[in-house]
Amino acid sequence: MALLVVVVSGFAAGLTNDTTSAIERMPVTHLAFARSASSEQFSRSLVPISLVKRWSAVPGVEDATPFGTAILHARSSGGTDLDLTVFGVVPGSLLSPSVRRGQPLTKGGPGVVISDQLARKGVRAGQLITVAIPAVSMRVIGVTGSASFGHVPAAYVDLPVWQHLRFSVPARQPLPGSAAGQVTGIGLQVGAGADLAAADRALDTRTVTKRAAFPVRPDTTGRIRS
Repeated sequence: MALLVVVVSGFAAGLTNDTTSAIERMPVTHLAFARSASSEQFSRSLVPISLVKRWSAVPGVEDATPFGTAILHARSSGGTDLDLTVFGVVPGSLLSPSVRRGQPLTKGGPGVVISDQLARKGVRAGQLITVAIPAVSMRVIGVTGSASFGHVPAAYVDLPVWQHLRFSVPARQPLPGSAAGQVTGIGLQVGAGADLAAADRALDTRTVTKRAAFPVRPDTTGRIRS
């Protein structure tokens, strides 16, 4: 019986890691989404990127940075079919991934930093990862640690690259203003004394703790609960 408990607990921990590790590794305390996105906010939320400046001005907010998320199907130039969760971030920001091998993201660059899970699938530095619709190719420049979202391995790109992917704009075409001005949400590092409820009312957002933003959480029996 004790062995069974250990096995089930390990399985549950693995499910948790596969589902939420990309969110857990975000060095933020809170995430601000569109108020209208009351569920599945990582796929449904869109907020103006201009909110970063306004959130930064909220007393008690120590850092604010935009991010985007999108789950996509792609293919590597090495011939591997991939499902990946693409996170759009600002290079050098709080959410920009550290790299274990290779180079970090650079602003304005088309490169992609992949999670260790994608590297284990055979994706290598220098290969291209291509999303057919829209026509966007990203060259692998670095590998970060283990990171996945909803059991889908994570990859990180400069925010404009994510906007091309999210709004189905081919890489060679300029982003329309509506796409360039939108992100999934705002990552926040919040200190003492911040009135998040008042800020949400003023900014038309819905702010949750990082843990409350997790899409699903297995309990200790391995059952999935939201």
